[in-house]
Amino acid sequence: VEIIAIYNIFKNKDYQTRYELCVFLCIQLFMHYNSTYIMGFTFKKLPFQLCNLAAYFFLIAIVFKRKRLFNFAYIANLVGAAIAVAAPDVEDGIFSFWYVHFVMEHMQVFAIPVIIGLLKIFPRFKKKDLKDVFVGFSIYFFFCLISGTLLNGLALKTGDTGFKVNYFYLFDLAKIHEYFPLIGLFSKRVVLFDYYTIYPIFQFGVYVLYFALCVICYYVIEKLYDVANDHKELRQVRLSLREKRLEKKKIKQELLENEG
Repeated sequence: VEIIAIYNIFKNKDYQTRYELCVFLCIQLFMHYNSTYIMGFTFKKLPFQLCNLAAYFFLIAIVFKRKRLFNFAYIANLVGAAIAVAAPDVEDGIFSFWYVHFVMEHMQVFAIPVIIGLLKIFPRFKKKDLKDVFVGFSIYFFFCLISGTLLNGLALKTGDTGFKVNYFYLFDLAKIHEYFPLIGLFSKRVVLFDYYTIYPIFQFGVYVLYFALCVICYYVIEKLYDVANDHKELRQVRLSLREKRLEKKKIKQELLENEG
């Protein structure tokens, strides 16, 4: 509803008005995400989940007009938000602060890049822009893998669970198993220096699968753009034919009046 309403209200506005609207939406998402820190701070709450980082990526991309950053955030976060909406974390209950916050955040993470794309704030995403998604996602993935492995190892070594994290859901296989029971087939682990655990098959599988979903997302968006363009062209043809019919009717009426 938000996407359809905002698009129809602002699609014919000038670029500056459309741009200011998108800046406002990005600031709103940024403030909404950071409101979690009213509830306290832990390493787990650092904004290293992809949808949390969207609050920063979208704002930086639109304020500083970083098209390549937006390319990555646009596709990667659409996939992430769609997965989060399809499999939400309801552990705290659907009326808890965290669940309501989760729903509001992910709805905006999904809606904002779509609105920015529809209002043509940046040039249309092209196939060559997938390289920005690949580079951005690779940097993000390996950052999560390395930092998460180190922090979880530190938690195990010191006994301080405050260091325990699950960045990009790469480390808590028990939680993933709730959604995907067969994940145990890929849970072979390797322990480094007695404390630092990696799951090479599972984690590499996540890397490949997620980027594959990003590529699929691109082709779905491309198809939707083509459908929208076809619809727009058909509408213009209908309007043109209508104007011609009205013009013919007007000429015919004038001829009848002259004959009379």
